[in-house]
Amino acid sequence: MDLVGQLIALLGALVFLTAGIGIFRYRDVYGRMSAVATASGVGIVLVTIGVLLVNFEPGNIVKGIVAIILQLMTASIASIIIARSAINSDHPFSDDTDTEEMKPTQG
Repeated sequence: MDLVGQLIALLGALVFLTAGIGIFRYRDVYGRMSAVATASGVGIVLVTIGVLLVNFEPGNIVKGIVAIILQLMTASIASIIIARSAINSDHPFSDDTDTEEMKPTQG
């Protein structure tokens, strides 16, 4: 069980590494926010599950499940708020971003 937990935690760390690379590679705040939101949602869940498998105790499992649920709820809300704040402050999109879907519909 220890080896499986360590591999899952390592996979979570790789998600964070990928997100860190994405922060430098994406050109605007929206892409960077997407990378961070993915890392906080998927990466923390994987690391937490890995730690729970290494320290498999009933008290730790309850704490881990609560931590995962709270992380998933707050990460999604935070990423939406950050993106909305960037849009409301007229932060520019990069040139290669397709913004057609965000234009208001005529009707």
